[in-house]
Amino acid sequence: MTTLLITTGATVTFTSLIEKVLSLSFINNLIDIGVSKLYLQYGNEIKKSKHISKAAFEIILEKSGIIKQLNFKVNEDTESNTYKLINFNIEIIAFPFSSNIDSYIKISDLVISHAGTGSIIDTLKYKKPLIVIVNDKLMDNHQLEIANEFVKLNYCLNENVENVNSNEFKDILRNLIVGDVKFEEFIESDGSVLESIIAEELGA
Repeated sequence: MTTLLITTGATVTFTSLIEKVLSLSFINNLIDIGVSKLYLQYGNEIKKSKHISKAAFEIILEKSGIIKQLNFKVNEDTESNTYKLINFNIEIIAFPFSSNIDSYIKISDLVISHAGTGSIIDTLKYKKPLIVIVNDKLMDNHQLEIANEFVKLNYCLNENVENVNSNEFKDILRNLIVGDVKFEEFIESDGSVLESIIAEELGA
């Protein structure tokens, strides 16, 4: 039994990543490699009292067809905007935001994260295998530079969102689960690492 956390960031909805991970091919790939629980933080973007991320999640989920095709039972908590999808093979728990995302990281075996520095650091400090996915729809946010610096230090992998539901990505996840991919240990107290990454990112 393996638990996967996918965090897409809270402020801007990472629509393309959510579309990939709610696809039939991605969910079937997870089942094939033994993932039995998926936590999906889908975003908390709100504009003019409208929950943009929740609306996007619901539209993508409906269009994906996975509820019918994989016989999911769906429960929604309207107060917290949390969704639970359960079938015989996997449980998916989707939520917009958590002020204690560390609790999800701790109970997960591996993490797929957007390229926010805070999310990356939060994952690495708990020594969880990490795949970073850059939101290429964001302009001038230095996410790609940040991700590349962490990869150079061999702290994580950096993959393209377009490949997330591919067989190649499935193999990467499998290799992470069985421990075939080795990373350098991130030392949280060593502030010089983060400083050097930020310096590289800003061209200092």
